[in-house]
Amino acid sequence: LTNISYSSTQTSIALGTSDRLPVIAYRNATDTRLGVLHCGNQACNSGNLNTTTISHQTGQTQTGLYSSIAMGYDGYPIIANGTGNNNDLVFTKCTNATCSSYNSSVAVAEEPVAGNYGNFNSLAINPVDNIPTVSHYVSNAAYQDLVVTRCLDVACSYNSGGDDTETNII
Repeated sequence: LTNISYSSTQTSIALGTSDRLPVIAYRNATDTRLGVLHCGNQACNSGNLNTTTISHQTGQTQTGLYSSIAMGYDGYPIIANGTGNNNDLVFTKCTNATCSSYNSSVAVAEEPVAGNYGNFNSLAINPVDNIPTVSHYVSNAAYQDLVVTRCLDVACSYNSGGDDTETNII
């Protein structure tokens, strides 16, 4: 594997739908943002096509915490990750295979009670309806739970406060 950076942490990997090449989401600890690397070959040691640093969502100073990546309905990456200052669960939907372009990051799990909502997440795409679903740990003054959040659409594109389906499991 080509060394992305010594400051790359909290990684997640998926294989591209059309090219079957690794796509890696990671937190760039130097600038505290979400990064995406699309590998140029199976070993990821040459020809890496693009390293993208996803811009911060408005009001966020840190993104990319505990990233989880999957391939969306269109074959392009979708990434769930936590934010450092608001502790929200945020989704970013790439609009091409290398994620050099993407839709704005949207917070889908945020609560009126201060706490952590985007930590330790794991993302999957439902093969029947292509809707992203993520499990994540929620911790605030009231409770600590494993929660499952299911998006309303294939890109998790609604704004915060939307009617996402959230289920406390434990």
